[in-house]
Amino acid sequence: MTKRSMQKGRVIDPYKLSGTQPNAPILLAFSGGADSVALLDMLQKEYSKAPILLAHVNHGIRGEEALRDRAFCENVAKERGLEIAILDVDVPALAKERGQSIEEAAREVRYAFFADLMKERKIPLLVTAHHADDHLETILFRIARGTGLAGLCGIAPIRPFEVGHLVRPLLGFTKKEILEYCQAHGLDYVIDSTNTDTTYARNRIRAEVLHVLESLFADSSHRAVQMSTELFEDEAYLQELAENFVEENTTVRGISYLHLQKAHPAIRRRALQI
Repeated sequence: MTKRSMQKGRVIDPYKLSGTQPNAPILLAFSGGADSVALLDMLQKEYSKAPILLAHVNHGIRGEEALRDRAFCENVAKERGLEIAILDVDVPALAKERGQSIEEAAREVRYAFFADLMKERKIPLLVTAHHADDHLETILFRIARGTGLAGLCGIAPIRPFEVGHLVRPLLGFTKKEILEYCQAHGLDYVIDSTNTDTTYARNRIRAEVLHVLESLFADSSHRAVQMSTELFEDEAYLQELAENFVEENTTVRGISYLHLQKAHPAIRRRALQI
């Protein structure tokens, strides 16, 4: 990853970033919200020859509103001549059965669904509409819970996923810029009412903390993305050093305790986690 790959106000090229063949099929996580609608519009304009499969999950949380979103997504797919795969699931019941939070269960269900679609359809790229504000929100959430350098890297623009890669092309955009894009291009979208529910920690950070930060430090979301780009490179370098250290100092009995003692703490911590 380079700074250039995450330019402000520029969609990240999922093909170049992942090294995937141009115009290979794309699976787009599609909620029908402004973020995913804007991303779909950008992808179709930038990569008009790429086959796109939309994937929508009805989590069974918001009743009629969720059914409205489902119908909206189906209509968008029809209007744009695209296929859409839909999963209907009772996440609250599943969360209770598994002893998980609703957020955790919902995330697991979504990504399992995406993984199955990628395997079945042989799709090498999953793209999601996470943006710069999501990135900063994630960093703040991790700081509050306690994190190291890897946590400060925030949301990675790319990571291995199933048979290919997960790419987040909108990390160069703030939420405000995405909404402005939708307005400028006449794009309709739905609004998830649970996004304003501040009983969820992330929603409260989004509603209260990000607003204050932006009022104090203009462009704070973009600055956080720039920071994390550099930290990601630092973390990757330290991880590589740690892996080399383990390879050079491991015997049939395991890693040498003497060498661990002499190693720099940054390398020692990472070596013990490998």
